[in-house]
Amino acid sequence: MSIVFGIIEGFYGKPWSWEDRLGYAKFLRENKLDFYIYAPKGDRYLRENWETPFPRERLSKLITLGNALHEKGINWGIGFSPFNAYKSFNEDTKNKLQKKLEEISKLNPEILALLFDDMRGDIEEIAETQVKITHFVASMVLNRSSIKRFLFCPTYYTFDPILEKIFGKAPEGYLKYMGDNLDQRIDIIWTGPMVRSNFITMEHLREVGKILRRKPFIWDNYIANDGEKHENHIYLKPITGRKPEIIEFISGYMINPMNQAELSKIPILTAVERFNAKGKYHPELSLRRAIEKICGPKHAPMVEKYREYLLKGRDTIPFSLRQEMLNEISPIKENWAKEIVNWLRE
Repeated sequence: MSIVFGIIEGFYGKPWSWEDRLGYAKFLRENKLDFYIYAPKGDRYLRENWETPFPRERLSKLITLGNALHEKGINWGIGFSPFNAYKSFNEDTKNKLQKKLEEISKLNPEILALLFDDMRGDIEEIAETQVKITHFVASMVLNRSSIKRFLFCPTYYTFDPILEKIFGKAPEGYLKYMGDNLDQRIDIIWTGPMVRSNFITMEHLREVGKILRRKPFIWDNYIANDGEKHENHIYLKPITGRKPEIIEFISGYMINPMNQAELSKIPILTAVERFNAKGKYHPELSLRRAIEKICGPKHAPMVEKYREYLLKGRDTIPFSLRQEMLNEISPIKENWAKEIVNWLRE
């Protein structure tokens, strides 16, 4: 695989535990993944309250996480969303950004993701202001810190009409302006034709690349289960709809996992196999191998037996079957089993 491949903890809802995060250092190393970006939507010190310094305990935990990833040879990153900075990008805002970037630099990340996703976009001169902010941040970190890769997520990061429905109509030419004016050293994040894309094709990526004037950096939400619609599902499914050939048309690829950290490893493993496949890729066979690797040979048949109900959704499981699942899975003390039990009981 010739591109960087990793994960971004970028979902809403209940965040992972610090134990979960530390466990990913070993998992990523074992499976030859390149990076981990910490960007949970629930960390208000990187989003709504970004001007507020990290509490001492949070800063200590982040330093520990970064060290654990570095020990395994994994690049690590921070996803930072300066909420509302583009509404008043003045000297006061610049000073606050500088202080936050100095704080982030103490974590020694190799990757910084500046995220303007999921914010109002129907604001006058938003494209111009976001470019100014991004270049200001880039001037603070590129060549002056540990950061070697700088990612930018636009407010409109897909052609999916749901974004305009929720965050307002995109200014005319928004993405073209980004492509024309953002420093070419900066990668632009893209989720595909939809927020949750069933297919990401070479033809689509060619089109996007022309607009952005660079290869997009894919943020893949294919298993993310945050949000009211998807939290009732556990997406134990193999990756499909993405051929290895798309690698030629992207600058990087990252998976946004599920709220269930251990169970997320199962579809992530199928993605690794998909992009490293030498010859034909068999999705269901890949999934079975991944289930066995994470859940163990003893429990894999049971997980496969219940997988269709996890996919269909918690609300579709009859009460009697739910009790059967709880009785069978509850005695298992492994993390993946605890995640299923907790999900069933929510």
